Parts: sequence; C-alpha cells; structure tokens
Amino acid sequence: MKTVFDIVSRPDTVIILKNPLTAFAAWNQVEVVFNENDQEPDAPSEPSDVPSVVVAVDDGPVAYEPAVDAFAYQSAVEEPAVEEPAVEEPAVEEPAVQELGEIEYSAPSASAAPVVDTAAEEIPAKSSESESFIDEEEIHYHVSAQHLSLASARFKSMLFGGNWKEGVPEIDGLYYISAEDWDTEALLILLNVLHHRNRQVPRSVSLEMLAKITVLIDYYDCAEAVELCTERWVEELTMTSPIPSSFCRDLMLWMCIAWVLRLPYEFTQTTNIAIMRREGQELSALGLPLTRCISKIEQVCSEVTEAIVAQLHGLLEEYSDPNYQCPDDGPSFECGSILYGALIREMRLAGLLVSDFVPSVRDMDLSEILNKMQSFRSPEWCYPGRYKSRFQHSCSLKARVAEIVNSSIHPGKGLDLEDFGRI
Repeated sequence: MKTVFDIVSRPDTVIILKNPLTAFAAWNQVEVVFNENDQEPDAPSEPSDVPSVVVAVDDGPVAYEPAVDAFAYQSAVEEPAVEEPAVEEPAVEEPAVQELGEIEYSAPSASAAPVVDTAAEEIPAKSSESESFIDEEEIHYHVSAQHLSLASARFKSMLFGGNWKEGVPEIDGLYYISAEDWDTEALLILLNVLHHRNRQVPRSVSLEMLAKITVLIDYYDCAEAVELCTERWVEELTMTSPIPSSFCRDLMLWMCIAWVLRLPYEFTQTTNIAIMRREGQELSALGLPLTRCISKIEQVCSEVTEAIVAQLHGLLEEYSDPNYQCPDDGPSFECGSILYGALIREMRLAGLLVSDFVPSVRDMDLSEILNKMQSFRSPEWCYPGRYKSRFQHSCSLKARVAEIVNSSIHPGKGLDLEDFGRI
C-alpha cells in the first residue's frame, strides 16, 4: 500500500517519499534523559512490531517462557518432534499393518517430513509481510513539473537539466522524483504553496513545522516562491513562540529559519545568544543547514576569547612595567604593584592565566569568562597626605577590566547575514 496526495488533477510528475522523517533536530544535550523516560509509555508499541515477525517463527514458546530458561525452551521444541510421530503412528500404522507388517517404521518418517515443510513454508510468508510493511511507508505526491520548475531551481535542474535520471519520463509518461527522510506534512504544505493551492495552506504553523519546511526550502532552493507565506508564519511565531533568551533547541530552530529565509534581525539575535549564553553546552547543527553558521560562531568565540585573555595579560604587563605611571598622579610604584597583584590573583582564580588557560570554547564559553571577569575584585587603599591625612586612591581594577570586555565584544551583537553574502 501507499499513500497518495493529489496536488494537481492531471499530474505529469510523481514525487515518491520513502522513509518519512521520524526524528528531527534531536537535542541530545537535553533530551537524552527525557527520551529515555519518554520511551516507557511507548514501549508496548515497539514489541508490537517484533512479534509480527518473531512469534510466527518461534511458534509461541518465547512469548511465555523467560529467556533465561533456555533448556526448557529446547525441550519444548524437541517434544513435539517426538510426540507427533507417537500420535500419528496409530492412524497410519493400522492400514499399513494390514497390508505389510514390516512398514511400521516407514510411516513415522513420512509423517515427520511435513512438520519440516510447514515450518519452511512459514518463513517466506514473513518476508512478504515485511515487504508489504515497507510499501506502506511509501508516499506519493502527484504534482506538476511546470509548477516545480518555475518555483525551484533544484526541481528545474532535475526535470530539465539533462543530467538527472528524474528528467527522463518512464514508460507511463510520468516523471518520477525520489525523496527520503523528509517530513510528510511539511513536504505536503510546501508543494501546496508551490502549486498555488492557497486554501490548502495553513495560515499559521508551529515553530517545529516551520523549521521542517525551511529545511525543504533550503534543499529545493525555493525561498522566493514561498516568501509571502513564510513572512506571515514568521510574524505569527514572533508572538506565539518568540526567540528564547537562552541557548536551547528552539533557538537553533529559529537560527535555521532566520538563515534560510534571510531574516537579518532574527539571525543576529540568535547567533548572539549562541555566542554569549551557551554556558558550556556543545554547539551542533542538529542536522539543520547551519554548518557555515556553526563554523563561524566557533571562530568568533575563539577569536573573542583569545582577544580577552591577550588584553588581560597586556594589562599585567602594563602594571609590572618599571616605568608604569599612575594615571591619577598617585604613587606609581604602589599603584602598579597593588593592581598587578590583584589582577594576577583574580586571573588565576578564573583560570585565565596563560599557564593555566586552555583555549577550549566548550570548556569555558564567553558567558562564563565574562561572568568571572565581572566578579574581579578591585583593591582599595589610601596613601598619606599632608598633616597625617590620608587619601583614597581612585585607580580601579574593575574599570580597566570593563574596558577590555567592552572593546572585545558588543552586547547584543551577533553574526550578520552580510558576512555570508545572504542579503
């Protein structure tokens, strides 16, 4: 069996979807434990597929006896082989004894043969059942080659490029295009949009569904053809499922949508959060078309981290310079010595000294570094003035560290689509 969607009344092309998508953008960092717990109620559905193949072959004993009792299972299998001849012998022997008494032992051998044949006949039946199960997973979309070629550069290349097997019609005169691992509903929505079936197109979709559709849009290169629909969907999602403020799976879905649909503000916002608020979590494309984005984010994180650490060590060099001059016209030796000691101590506590620092963004991302730098303590001291008075020194370590942070990264600044030539 197969499921058929008639997009047009007189199709000349059939898109065959095999192995429809079952898992999309798996978030292993968060959902590993969740999925393990979530599988418990779904457990009965998995064995339901196994018995259809296994129970018929094993004739049932495995379903009732534990797997540990292996010898009991062997005896259960061997006993029917002994009992069946014992039961069938009287029925076969009675006519055999009347004619030839010496054929008493030939009858059991003849009756035992069908037991093996029937078992052998059951195995091919299972393969046919499994084949029919595979056929049920095949989904056909009846579409128009003209509509596809006008809307999608990839479809146009497939059908009329001359270098694709999909461009050669079959005996029935139809073009056949194979597809795998797409979401059934997402592909149906996209094809309805490309064929201008406006009443069959939903006015709003979930964040999950829009991400699935954008993956198809990216693959088939048809963003312009669906722009009116995607603009409406994005506008709706900004109110119902806004961009999260923390690094999570929904953020990556939004990043994919912004990348494929070329949304500058959303792309900058999502990449900024991925850069600044990852909190040590692994950055992965999740199977989405974000490989270039991920590489760029990793590059930016490494560059900014190295720049921050380099400037901190530059500040250490400044304080340890014998020619250091206090900017407040105070005692330069005391000022440089005190600030140098405080800075090197805070950097060691934060793991930011060159001898201690390991340049791995996964171990220490920007948000962690910035939080530690903001917690740097600045020493307070006074120096003597005239008439035994004391003046509090105004040089602050926190102020100099804040300058480094602000010069290294700008709050709210992420990647630009212009950097990728996507504007």
